[in-house]
Amino acid sequence: MIYHATLNTLLSLMVLLLHSFALAGSPPLPEQEQLTADIIYRGFDRPWALEFIDTETTVVTEKRGKLWLFNLEDKSKTEVSGVPAVRDHGQGGLLDVALDPEHASNKALYLCYTHQGKKGSTTRLAKATLEKNHLQKLQVLFTAEPYFTTGRHYGCRIAFDQEGLLYLSVGDRGKRDLAQSLESHNGKIIRLRRDGTVPNDNPFIGKQKAQPEIYSFGHRNPQGLVYDGLRKRLIAVEHGPQGGDEINIVHAGKNYGWPILTYGKEYSGGKVGAGITHQAGMEQPLYHYTPSIAPGGADIYTGDAIPDAKGDLFVAALKLQHLNHISFDKTGGKPSEQRLFGELNQRIRDVKQSPDKKLYFITDQGWLAQVKYTGTP
Repeated sequence: MIYHATLNTLLSLMVLLLHSFALAGSPPLPEQEQLTADIIYRGFDRPWALEFIDTETTVVTEKRGKLWLFNLEDKSKTEVSGVPAVRDHGQGGLLDVALDPEHASNKALYLCYTHQGKKGSTTRLAKATLEKNHLQKLQVLFTAEPYFTTGRHYGCRIAFDQEGLLYLSVGDRGKRDLAQSLESHNGKIIRLRRDGTVPNDNPFIGKQKAQPEIYSFGHRNPQGLVYDGLRKRLIAVEHGPQGGDEINIVHAGKNYGWPILTYGKEYSGGKVGAGITHQAGMEQPLYHYTPSIAPGGADIYTGDAIPDAKGDLFVAALKLQHLNHISFDKTGGKPSEQRLFGELNQRIRDVKQSPDKKLYFITDQGWLAQVKYTGTP
């Protein structure tokens, strides 16, 4: 009994030391009990994305094809007309929404959604002008090729860089090998100008049979995509198979490995392919989650209301039902991770910072909430 107790004590000390070593050099995170989720509204139907028109008005998409303006002050919502027809099946539907960087003057916004064609469905990007609660001048900018009958892995997140160029994630649609093929848009990050044309410096322009819109490849299903303006870099957060969800820093022309490389396994428990995690010429994730958290949307927090969180990444988690807080280690080591609000038992779908630097999230069950710091400044 004495030996057993001593051994357990030693093991506990080893775990504590390893944990301390892993977090060495990382900035501190706010205590979890000092962050609360203020539930603002509970009435959305399978929402997928959240965006802000201004400090009082949000735009929310619902998978079934509804687009709403929601007023944070009086908790009222107004349906937006003129939304394109979507195919609501499986993981598809009306998915992401993003404002044009010059929305204040041009009133333009972008929608990513599932388009149904004769040969199946695919990821599509459209642009429209928001006039009060109506979409006008709808223009299709991009349609991923090819179409498939499966309802999986559409990707469908939108981000803009500091030059106003548009990035769009497209999932592999469950057709894994296409993520390595430059002839297909599947398993890729797409890069476009805001009018849908292709930038002249896209990495695969002129390469035989390559789709010119491709910016990077070897992705599985990126449902988080955000431009980190503080560090001038694009971040993709993507689903792995069973384990191996990834945070990737996306660079032009780079191969992120799927399905050749993964830290996950088949859902049956076996290896994916050769079961390797490294190969020359393929990128490593900045961070990976094993077991999977099933990541949704993501955003970079740039405010001061949450102490020690400025510049950090917040990721919605579906399967493990929490808000994931990643603090980047400025010394180049492993990022720190914190898991928030698991007690809500909500599949968190998207997270977004408002123009006045407040942090909000939405859940699959239809909740809209604000993250609040309750400690002493």
